[in-house]
Amino acid sequence: MKNIGCLPVVNKGVNGETSTQVRARFDADVISAKPAAVLIWGHINDFSNAPMAQELQTRQTAIDNLKQMIESAREAGIIPLVATEITFGMPTDIKSRIMQLIGSIMGKRSYQDYISSNVLAINEWLRDYAEAQEISILEIERLMTNAEGNRKQGYYTEDLSHITEQAYQDLQSFAQPILQKALIEKHGLCN
Repeated sequence: MKNIGCLPVVNKGVNGETSTQVRARFDADVISAKPAAVLIWGHINDFSNAPMAQELQTRQTAIDNLKQMIESAREAGIIPLVATEITFGMPTDIKSRIMQLIGSIMGKRSYQDYISSNVLAINEWLRDYAEAQEISILEIERLMTNAEGNRKQGYYTEDLSHITEQAYQDLQSFAQPILQKALIEKHGLCN
């Protein structure tokens, strides 16, 4: 996406970063650039880079980081927008499904479930926070997940964690009108 109406889009996202890493460079990459708005998106890597034993601490750190970036943007006169994160892809082969079933019977969580359940929990917090703070939200989770809360087939690569070219195309088509409404209609940018 190059533009939203008259607004140029600059992507400062870095693949693989945690919300702590994004927050560490937020002032340099966002605040100093003084954009009209910023889309804050990403917390899945917080969980893929932290041990399961630190789940609650990791979740709180991600929430604190998201809150801090939103507040920093507002203090700088930048319109914050947020996006829900997408869950992990789930293996569909029979061997993986049997292993998952056995694990659940034994009371063990799969790596994918650990990641996805935490992503969903933070997404719920993000929805509540965005509503309370009157922040526009881009519902990427709802676009890319199925009824079970897992990433839709065709939207993840073989490693189950990255999105496909088709997912990027669908995301752009989905995001463009929502962001245009949030920035141009709601906030009067481009007038």
